[in-house]
Amino acid sequence: QRRWPLSPPGSAIPASARRDI
Repeated sequence: QRRWPLSPPGSAIPASARRDI
């Protein structure tokens, strides 16, 4: 697992939005 310099996109997306994707 590579650590991203910034928060990963999944982390920025709320759980509710993540379910939609």
